Amino acid sequence: MKPYPAAGPRPFERTAQVCAVLLAFAGCQVSVPEDKQIEPAQGNPPAPAAPVNPPGVPAPPVNPPAPQALQLSGVEALKRYLESTPLNTPAGPYEIALGGVNLEDNFNGMLEALNRYVALDLRGCTGSKISPPTYALNNAMAANKEKIVSIILPDTVKTLEDGLSEFTGVFAKCTSLVSVTLPEVTTLGAYAFHGCKALKTIALPKVSRIGSKAFQAGSKDAVFILGSAAPPTITSDSFTASKIAQVWVPANSAADYKTAEHWTKLKTKITSAF
Repeated sequence: MKPYPAAGPRPFERTAQVCAVLLAFAGCQVSVPEDKQIEPAQGNPPAPAAPVNPPGVPAPPVNPPAPQALQLSGVEALKRYLESTPLNTPAGPYEIALGGVNLEDNFNGMLEALNRYVALDLRGCTGSKISPPTYALNNAMAANKEKIVSIILPDTVKTLEDGLSEFTGVFAKCTSLVSVTLPEVTTLGAYAFHGCKALKTIALPKVSRIGSKAFQAGSKDAVFILGSAAPPTITSDSFTASKIAQVWVPANSAADYKTAEHWTKLKTKITSAF
């Protein structure tokens, strides 16, 4: 299994396609309008528009494994594999579909194994919640957390628990993280993605609560795709408004989002995109 080539579009950069998968998770038929597509990273060819299913043609599966992903089971297999691979960069992460890990019990063990940059598909893992590391453990894991370039959580995970500070959010300080898909997460705790400065695409089809400072100090052009027709409960500081490019919400929900408590400061960013 080889890392991504240095040039060319990568799955976690194809924003329109990621959005289509997200909205399929939420049970929506998707057609991404041309004027809502996000420009690809400079130097890469344009990403193709998300396909529209003709009448009577079933949609493709929404949960296929990443086509180039190496499938591994368990933390030890992940550790052995990464130790055998050449050093890489965030531009060329190793794509890994990991199973056999209970994230509720062994999330920290998985982090300990990350000594190379990875795009992680964790849909083969289990656990209903992920707890944040302690301050001391987070500092010890800082270099490993920086190795996560993209992540897809399993359907079993419903909660990312609250962190106590910007150093203890579940994915806080994942500074190489570009793309996040949380298919069934409903509660996204405080500081969850604080300081994720590279984060571009955040897919949240089922979220109903976003905690304090969950997305503070992030990327300046982040795109959020929310699948809930009812605006999730947020705090006054869940987001840094100036760091958000767009918030995509279901059809006919934009007005509700724009007038909901604490969402009003984001009203110029909110778009009914599907």
